[in-house]
Amino acid sequence: MMKFVVGTAALMLSACTVAPTYQRPSVKLPETYQATPTAVEAAAATVGIAPWWEALRDAQLNQWVNRALSQSPQTQAAAARVQEADALMRQAGAALFPEVNLSVGGVNNQVTQLGAVPVSPGLPLARTDRSVSLSTSYELDVWGKVRSADQAARAAAMSSRYAQATVQTTLAASVVQAWLSLRSLDAQIAITRDSVGNRQEAAAIIGKRQAGGLASEVDVQAAQPALLALQAQLADLLRQRALSENLLGVLLNSPGLTVASQVALPAAPNVPAGLPSSLLTARPDVRDAEAQLMAANARIGLARAALFPALSLTAAAGSQSADLSNLFKPEAFTFSLGLNILAPIFDAGRRDAVVAQVTAQQQQLAANYRQTVLNAFRDVRDALSNTEQQAVAERALQAQQQSLQASVGLTQVRVNAGFVAPALLLDAQRNLNEAELALVRARAARLAASVDLFKALGGGWQAGS
Repeated sequence: MMKFVVGTAALMLSACTVAPTYQRPSVKLPETYQATPTAVEAAAATVGIAPWWEALRDAQLNQWVNRALSQSPQTQAAAARVQEADALMRQAGAALFPEVNLSVGGVNNQVTQLGAVPVSPGLPLARTDRSVSLSTSYELDVWGKVRSADQAARAAAMSSRYAQATVQTTLAASVVQAWLSLRSLDAQIAITRDSVGNRQEAAAIIGKRQAGGLASEVDVQAAQPALLALQAQLADLLRQRALSENLLGVLLNSPGLTVASQVALPAAPNVPAGLPSSLLTARPDVRDAEAQLMAANARIGLARAALFPALSLTAAAGSQSADLSNLFKPEAFTFSLGLNILAPIFDAGRRDAVVAQVTAQQQQLAANYRQTVLNAFRDVRDALSNTEQQAVAERALQAQQQSLQASVGLTQVRVNAGFVAPALLLDAQRNLNEAELALVRARAARLAASVDLFKALGGGWQAGS
């Protein structure tokens, strides 16, 4: 018995694993996304889903994003998938420990006198048997089969968490983008309403000038199409706002949501130059791709272990007696101890095919990881280009809007003095309206690009000098 126990312990201590050593696939990327003379260093990527939307400094937006993350069906489904993966991980980890079972039984048998084996005279025909026992079974993890399964389950559980973070990041970005769309449309609606008022005043002035013989019917008729076009433009903007409001209500799990008008747009956050490519490791989809690859790597070890003999240790101890009162006496004690070896001899290549299958899956996931990193790098470069060029466009349109404002004022004075035709004022007002709308759209596009950058980086950055 002692030799058996010592031998079993030696097998367990010498247990090895046939799983391949995991190595992260290498992807060649530039050290930084952009190299400029004013580049600053950035700290390590934020962990998990950082509240990057707080950089827009809007308390209502912060409440909405937190509400979406807690109440949206998308995030609730992702949380349930995490719970499922955790349960599978616990299930796989339980195989690392022996399973112990309790058995309690009692049997009453009636033996026939007419059977093939006659009953000796004097023996009772009715027989009873009572038993109680503890039994255990344990597969010795000589080849790392159980450990590989446990590692695969743990990696899958991490993958579910990163997938949950991906859902949360995408949902937060969708809420912020819908909010920005509302703010942009509110600003455009306010500008268009002011323009309608200005056109109505201009039309009234032209009407008075016609009554005084200072303007013709042509001037009066020319003012009407411009006013009608602005009214149609206002109706379309109100329609777009209703659609954005409906979208935000769905994202917040609040159909029928009504959002008060707010004209001002927030300032776009400043993006430090020279952000390091290592920030990509914060992206949950990149982490998810690597976690899936690690799980596939562990499954190779699980499949390879099936090619080798499986060793199982079984043991049972208890007592058995015909009389319940004698069940716990020393004479009723029974036990068994055994070691089973199950070795594959012939399976027509089935196990080898499984190894080839999971190896091919691991290679696919390695390629998927590299592609995910490349796509992430492109997302960041695109977002950086958009934020930079939108900032340039916003500054140019802001200068244009200021120039056209001055031009409208001067034209108004000259029309009132009778030096120029009223049609010039209509043209100047139309140009100003278009410039003001373009400026709002450019500012909204710059903010949207900032949101895309936060999302592309998996939550943002921490800049330092």
